[in-house]
Amino acid sequence: MNDRALLDLVWTVCDALFRWTHVAGVAAWLGAVWALHFLRERSADPREASRALLHPLAPRALAFLRHGAGVTWVAGMLLLFSHYYHGLLGPVLLDGGLSFELEEALVKPSGEPTVRAWLPGFFALFAGWGLYELLFSFARGALALALASLVGAALWIGLGVALDEYFHYSARAAWTHLGAIGGTALAASLWIRVWPAQQRLLEQARSGQALDTPTFEFVRARLAQAAYIAPLVLMFMLANHYPLLFGGNPWPWPAVAGAVLALGTFVVAAVDRLARAAARGREG
Repeated sequence: MNDRALLDLVWTVCDALFRWTHVAGVAAWLGAVWALHFLRERSADPREASRALLHPLAPRALAFLRHGAGVTWVAGMLLLFSHYYHGLLGPVLLDGGLSFELEEALVKPSGEPTVRAWLPGFFALFAGWGLYELLFSFARGALALALASLVGAALWIGLGVALDEYFHYSARAAWTHLGAIGGTALAASLWIRVWPAQQRLLEQARSGQALDTPTFEFVRARLAQAAYIAPLVLMFMLANHYPLLFGGNPWPWPAVAGAVLALGTFVVAAVDRLARAAARGREG
């Protein structure tokens, strides 16, 4: 076996490990998010939630939530760097048909993208998280949350438009980055904001104290947002495998905006119906 064949074999094995680790992390993370969200909908009273936190399975569910998010994000970043920023699969980051000047500035002689080419996409991941925190940390009340959701959706799509139109990303790269932006915002929110708040609630439950209501409502709201946003992240990630939104579509960005609003509205309405049905079941 020559060096090139050995390198290809190593890359194939690593790519499979990255992909399936990413998929496993998504399954653990989103399964825990949806399970905990529906459990909290049934435990809107902090006293009921306190009893739920003392259940022997609660630490395991919370561990799936936290570590699933971490594994998903790390494996996703490895895939992002290996497939797009390093160019192991070829020039898939940038759109075809670049001018000579742009190709000279954005593509190395080896065919790999330059730092100038991939840095906007990498920066957009953390810009998306910053915008998410800015919008939802200060939104209070149903109307403010609805407006924050609309503005957030517009900014999310706007980042994708910027990568496509101004930084010359391919449709595949732009859609993947939209999914990565949403995933980064949710993972960072969980690790940096939700997990410390959840730990405070666990300590209060174990010591027999009443749960702090603002902290409880904050965790409950962030888990609900993650449950609603996750299907949109999956939609962007899977669009590369079934490019209904952009393949042969003359208006790709209006189409994706409509898909975000339609899918987001459907998920919110479906979850709301399930929560109302659960509430009626408790009353009955």
